[in-house]
Amino acid sequence: MAEVRGRDAFLKTDLAAMLQAVLDTNEQLAGAFPLDHGVQMYRAGFAAAVQAMAVAIGAERAVLTTDQRTARRMDQWVASWEVRR
Repeated sequence: MAEVRGRDAFLKTDLAAMLQAVLDTNEQLAGAFPLDHGVQMYRAGFAAAVQAMAVAIGAERAVLTTDQRTARRMDQWVASWEVRR
């Protein structure tokens, strides 16, 4: 087994930020081909792989697709209105 040196270690937040950047880039590139079914299938598989890596490091709530971020914001918005009633 390889020795882990201090400069080789990453914090979970660092890894989550890297995964989020990779996921965001994949979504931006796939957005250039919205009608190409093959590109969208690849995008979905790629996103699933990134999400699996996030789960593996315990950062599944930190790494979100655009749709998941939108849904979370909508949930927060609805919750803010429920509090105001």
